[in-house]
Amino acid sequence: MSADELPEEEEFPQVVNLQQAQVDTIRAEWLRAASSALGQVSCSEADLNQTLTGQMQAETLRARQSAFGVVKGQSISAEECALGLARAETLHLNGRAIALYAREAQAENVSAGVVSAARLEAGSLRAGVVLAREIHGPVQTWFSLPQALAAGAACGLVFGLMSLAGRLLKGKK
Repeated sequence: MSADELPEEEEFPQVVNLQQAQVDTIRAEWLRAASSALGQVSCSEADLNQTLTGQMQAETLRARQSAFGVVKGQSISAEECALGLARAETLHLNGRAIALYAREAQAENVSAGVVSAARLEAGSLRAGVVLAREIHGPVQTWFSLPQALAAGAACGLVFGLMSLAGRLLKGKK
């Protein structure tokens, strides 16, 4: 194969600056956006302010007053943000989330459904489920251990009764 036949590498902009924009797909080295709505984003570094993003992948993300559907990165810092699903090596969050997964997480004034981290520093964390090897700071779960066991048993009983009723109804055809 000669040099003329080699496929050209796709080139991406080095820096993308957006203000009050709506963009479906962005691939760049560095993204800076404010008051924007973004679909899919892939970049090395991002600074976002008051931005809505569907899917974000960045090595380093700094966000303020923004919302994300799915976010993945090496280092994520989100102040007053809402995250759907987040996965990072290091994560600092002040806001709300459905599910967080990180090697090291720092949660200050956070309400989340599920938090999983090897090391968790909690300034104030309220969560449904917390899975962590090390926890430092106050963590409040939605259910105590007896409440979680009772809720699990009640759900199991209801599911069992519904399955039994379904089998009985099918047998009468």
